[in-house]
Amino acid sequence: MFAIIKTGGKQYKISEKDVLEIEKIENVKSGDKVMISEVLLISDKDDLKLGFPYVEGAKVELKVLDHVKGEKIRGYKYKAKKRYQRTWGHRQKYTEVEVVKILTSATEINEKPKTRKVVVETKDISSAEKPKTTKKVIKKAVIKKPATEKKVAVKKVGSKKKE
Repeated sequence: MFAIIKTGGKQYKISEKDVLEIEKIENVKSGDKVMISEVLLISDKDDLKLGFPYVEGAKVELKVLDHVKGEKIRGYKYKAKKRYQRTWGHRQKYTEVEVVKILTSATEINEKPKTRKVVVETKDISSAEKPKTTKKVIKKAVIKKPATEKKVAVKKVGSKKKE
């Protein structure tokens, strides 16, 4: 069984008991467990689950082993006859993790998604005298948080008057 997950802006192909370095996860200590819900694909021999964009109800449990630093990168810029030189460096921080479990559904995780009943009113227009209203209860729908819109402040600039 293997899965493809997305974390830190990168995608990783993983299977159980793999050890890998991912972008640093803040506020976790070595020995802690982390759940990643951004699972793009799960494959188990003949069974393939593909997400659009993520596989619904799938999660991956990771155990944090250590926080490490990558190798040092040096950069240098130089322009001839202009007295211009710049040196810069970078050292990326990683979190070393081990894949504990690949969970394929919400029942394995022991979590139930929050649900609510959706009521839809329909009108029967066949009779001309009284329109009948009926209420149908549709199956439970999963509640999703609405996307928050960013408000941008607009500042007016006064125009100059001609004198």
